Amino acid sequence: MSHGRKIARVKLNPPKPADSKKYLLTWAAKDLYYHPDKFPPINRQALFKSTGFIQLEIGCGTGEFVCGLAEDQSENAFVGIDYSRRAIYSAVNLAAKKRLGNIKFIKADFKQLYPLLTPSSLSMVFLHFPDPIHKAKQNKHRIFDKTFLNHMNSALTPDGKISVVTDEENLFRDMLELAEEDCRYNKTHSKRFVTTFEPRTKSRFQQAWERIEQPIYHFEIIKTPMTKKQ
Repeated sequence: MSHGRKIARVKLNPPKPADSKKYLLTWAAKDLYYHPDKFPPINRQALFKSTGFIQLEIGCGTGEFVCGLAEDQSENAFVGIDYSRRAIYSAVNLAAKKRLGNIKFIKADFKQLYPLLTPSSLSMVFLHFPDPIHKAKQNKHRIFDKTFLNHMNSALTPDGKISVVTDEENLFRDMLELAEEDCRYNKTHSKRFVTTFEPRTKSRFQQAWERIEQPIYHFEIIKTPMTKKQ
């Protein structure tokens, strides 16, 4: 979630040791770069010791949205990823408060986790309110690019989906055009994009933008069936 846009500064509130042990994995950038083989794969068996798939939120921020999903869908497993210590601590504290048993958080740079993704392990990926990159020289830091779509095509289940939400119109159109150009994905809605997003539990950032009547842009794509020409 939008780490660089501080709508209201989150206090640094470290979780209790028991809650950190239950919910939080902190993976250092240096170790991920030099020793990715030392980390567990990102799949349900490795992280939850159970079978099935994972729903993954990239940039989960303070965790309201993904914790809300986990609370509503106790049969499913959820992972939230963020590199902000303050935000991820808040997310862990929220999961502990709700006594959730089906969620984990990883403090890491998502792009460094590509080697750990497991084929056909993710049923849903959420990229909501990513950092807007305004300078051309920083475009390499954007999550949603061709490399991302390549990795997601492998990691998603055959009917896996990617949900994208942002308040930044220029960023949104860039991501939408990339998705539309990729024949491995189809949109799940008839309109080109949607200007509403109404989950039962909204993230802190979505609530903030809605309070100032900032437009919300949303699209969702699903993997194209293998029977179609790629």
